[in-house]
Amino acid sequence: MPTILKSIYKDITSQLKLRVNMNSEYRDYFNISFNPDCISRTTNSPPCKMRPGGEKKIKATIKLLKYFPDKNISIGLVNEGIREELTINVEMIESCGCKREENSSLCSSSGTKRCGICECNEGSTGDICQCKGNIVSLGMDTCRQPGSNKVCNGLGDCVCGSCICKERFKGKFCECNEDSCPRGENGLICSNLGTCDCGTCRCNDGWSRPDCSCPTSVGHCSDGDVICNNRGKCECGLCICEPISQWDARHEQNQHCHISPCPSCHILQCQHLESCALCHLRKKKCDCSHFNVKVVSNITESWAKCPDVSVDVGCYTQMVYRYASDRYGIDVIIQSELNCAKSHLTLGGIVLVSIILLGILICIIYKYITKRRDQQEVEKFEKKLLSENFESHENPNYQPASTKFENPTFGSEIN
Repeated sequence: MPTILKSIYKDITSQLKLRVNMNSEYRDYFNISFNPDCISRTTNSPPCKMRPGGEKKIKATIKLLKYFPDKNISIGLVNEGIREELTINVEMIESCGCKREENSSLCSSSGTKRCGICECNEGSTGDICQCKGNIVSLGMDTCRQPGSNKVCNGLGDCVCGSCICKERFKGKFCECNEDSCPRGENGLICSNLGTCDCGTCRCNDGWSRPDCSCPTSVGHCSDGDVICNNRGKCECGLCICEPISQWDARHEQNQHCHISPCPSCHILQCQHLESCALCHLRKKKCDCSHFNVKVVSNITESWAKCPDVSVDVGCYTQMVYRYASDRYGIDVIIQSELNCAKSHLTLGGIVLVSIILLGILICIIYKYITKRRDQQEVEKFEKKLLSENFESHENPNYQPASTKFENPTFGSEIN
């Protein structure tokens, strides 16, 4: 049983709600507010918590908005959680005997300053008579957002029927948080290039996007009068370049869509140009919209020169090109006069070499035939020598190459 009572007691005392208990006819003459020491400036702050046995201070302010003749008034402050009431007796003082200063500048020139307090003239209200009209009769309703029972959404004070918002909040009912707008890449609200208006960035001139990070000027997309070299579009100060075409041998471009030079791509570029240039040279129907081809009898321009182009068997011509400066394309010039002398010289050399090689081949064949014939004769002769029916005969006309003579007296003894 004690445990149940303890749990019920904790539920009852989990929240503290104060209510003002006073005669309804006095409510328009008083402004009573409570300010506990756990109030936070943010809308999503956690509830005010405290430990068992702890203590919280609540500051109550009772402000007299307008004098009325009643002498004593009782105001009750009721704690609805535990049903306790604190009764405050208010005694009205009609006169303090202080020096009067009518239409004082400290009372907005609309009231009398006496004893440090402004006594407002008819039609003016407020601490310093700054409010015009019967604002007091409206109470706090003008400071409550439709659908909310909080004055200024709990983020400001109601003064003269209007909300005076706390720091970082604004709006008619303090409903706008200046920190609720999107942040840019630099981590700052609206990229520090605009103001936050109820969750929406109001960008400064020259900036756009929800976080004001995008410059509207195209100056960053151009290094002259042309935007992105006419090969892209400018988005937030950056060029979104078109891809380099397949007919273009170059492969890199800078931030303004200018294609970078590529000396090592020269031969490959000539290969891309050759078929289109020959098509114009032969006066055929050519699909070369990206090339501006011109046929001349003799090339005089000092453009990038390609290796000799083969037009026919043994005949060549010259071709030069340059990248156009006023458009994305290439200017090409091909020479109509052909150079066939090189082919004649080459053909003559080939014929001469062929004759020399043919003569050497004939000599080799002749040598081989004669050697083979002599070898066959020798083999035939040797076969006859080995034959059984072969008889040796001495040629009667044969004369030896040398003659032998003998001295009969050589070697005998001499007496």
